[in-house]
Amino acid sequence: MGRERQELFRESNTKDKERIIVLAFEGNDTEEIYFSALKDCMYFNDELIYLHILKRPKTDTNSAPKHVFAKLKSEAKDKYNFGVQDELWMIIDTDRWKNLREIVNQCKTAGGMYVAISNPCFEIWLLMHVSDFSRFSEEEKLAILKNKKQGNRRHLEKIACWSIGII
Repeated sequence: MGRERQELFRESNTKDKERIIVLAFEGNDTEEIYFSALKDCMYFNDELIYLHILKRPKTDTNSAPKHVFAKLKSEAKDKYNFGVQDELWMIIDTDRWKNLREIVNQCKTAGGMYVAISNPCFEIWLLMHVSDFSRFSEEEKLAILKNKKQGNRRHLEKIACWSIGII
């Protein structure tokens, strides 16, 4: 007999929300920063939606989609009670992963689990979401496409973070 599932995140007012959305990421930095900022945005309706981000320690390098799926399943889906309106999302890049179709199918089979795939990477999606790309110079567009490492971050990550005001 399986153990009984808990109610999710006994924080105040969580049970009154119409929907709970849980997010798990492939990335360890930009995605968490962006979605945390989204939660704090004046346009986010936190009276209706409870957004929970599954955090991964900086030392955790298990970023392959199968690991993101396993984390979302074990730390949320299998552990807590969710309603039919609640959603569990994994956010991953296409990168070099060959098993994306398999991961999408596993999410469909599990029910209530979804996949958001950014191509080629989350930072491009973020940049296109928050910036007017046509305002970038041709030189800057080329630098974005090359996406060279600058210090401890790639160029695209620096531009994306700058665009949402976090560096």
